[in-house]
Amino acid sequence: MPYSAGATPIFLGPSAYTSAADSPFQGQNFGYFHLEDFEDGALNTPGVSLGELATTGITTAFSDSVDGDDGLIDGVASGQTRSLFSNFRTSSFTFDFSAAALGGVLPTHAGIVWTDVGRNNGGTPRAVDLVENTIFEAFDHLGNSLGVIGPYSLGDSSISRTTGEDRFFGVINAGGISAIRISMPGKNNWEVDHLQYGYAPVPLPASVVLFLSGLSWLGFGLRSKTAATTSGGKRELVSAIG
Repeated sequence: MPYSAGATPIFLGPSAYTSAADSPFQGQNFGYFHLEDFEDGALNTPGVSLGELATTGITTAFSDSVDGDDGLIDGVASGQTRSLFSNFRTSSFTFDFSAAALGGVLPTHAGIVWTDVGRNNGGTPRAVDLVENTIFEAFDHLGNSLGVIGPYSLGDSSISRTTGEDRFFGVINAGGISAIRISMPGKNNWEVDHLQYGYAPVPLPASVVLFLSGLSWLGFGLRSKTAATTSGGKRELVSAIG
């Protein structure tokens, strides 16, 4: 498998996010990359599934999509934009990745954008709902936890589609990522958006590149210093190093 053994994961966020241009993955050279914005009402980018019951079908006055999905970055998610909503059913979203459906390799980069929280079962959140409420976890290619970050205090006391609170969470792991999970323990009224994941081939460490370069020059030196000599009518090949 084309993964880097012994890789150390790098966790990212929470960081402000208004559009895909704010992604820390922007500009990376990927072998593949997918961004799911849920605007077609489904989770249908390749090689990912959701472990919990949720819905993308709330294009209402309360649907809190990423700001730029309506075509304008203005602090509000307007129009018929969509997100992934917990639908009063779950306190976590777990996104599982399938190497088989992704060309044989798991993503090395994965992230999700947290967009809103309300009061359980509906309504404006209370002050207590906004304190140390969000954690993010990732899992390696064997399903083992790569670590957890948080809890972080997210939310702005509004459920009116404001976007200044939106935050990106992500992870980079050269050894492959089998799943990511974002959770709001004890909460059932919240949203996420812009699931994104990709595979970036891991460049060789500088020390390895230097070693391979040295081998190349050694081979060149051997070839250049090979000479043909004659001794007693017998042709001999003599190689010198140095």
